[in-house]
Amino acid sequence: MVPICFVFSYTSQDIVDAVRLLNKAQTPRKRALAGWIIIWIVVAVIMFLYISHAQRALRGGTTTSALDPWRILMSPLAMIAFIALVAHLWLRFISPIRVWKRSPRLQQPQSITIDDTGIRLESVNSSTHWNWSAFRRLRETETLFVADLEAPQMLIVPKRALASSAALDELRSVLRTHIAEFAGGFPVLPSS
Repeated sequence: MVPICFVFSYTSQDIVDAVRLLNKAQTPRKRALAGWIIIWIVVAVIMFLYISHAQRALRGGTTTSALDPWRILMSPLAMIAFIALVAHLWLRFISPIRVWKRSPRLQQPQSITIDDTGIRLESVNSSTHWNWSAFRRLRETETLFVADLEAPQMLIVPKRALASSAALDELRSVLRTHIAEFAGGFPVLPSS
């Protein structure tokens, strides 16, 4: 095999797209659980507001102002829901951009060489070689190839780095040939 070599630089969008792909890789059960948690928090906030409104009415207070904005904002469950929403947005969008901005290594030009032995990624200050057996799975998006290593590590290869669609097809073929879906466990060796 003739080695495939090219140079690229990561963008913040590459990192955000890779993190989105990582989040999509969660099991459907985890995603469903997260959805149900949000639904139950909303239901709990509505119930809290309804009960506090009814209690105020029973004490003889006015009920017209029971649902004023400050009462809603200060309810503990509403605060928890707000914090959960901000944490979700932070982890999904803001945190990956901050990682890219704070990592000069990610902003440097990267040189990649792909051959029969594996993949070598080099930058100004570092050089890493992975044998093909180190990769667990290959995923492809519209803009990236993402090769999973041991969790949470991954190799991100932007498609824009390739000069032509023929080069893109060749890279896709090589990656699919060498990166097999990992079944888990350890290889079984014959007894000696």
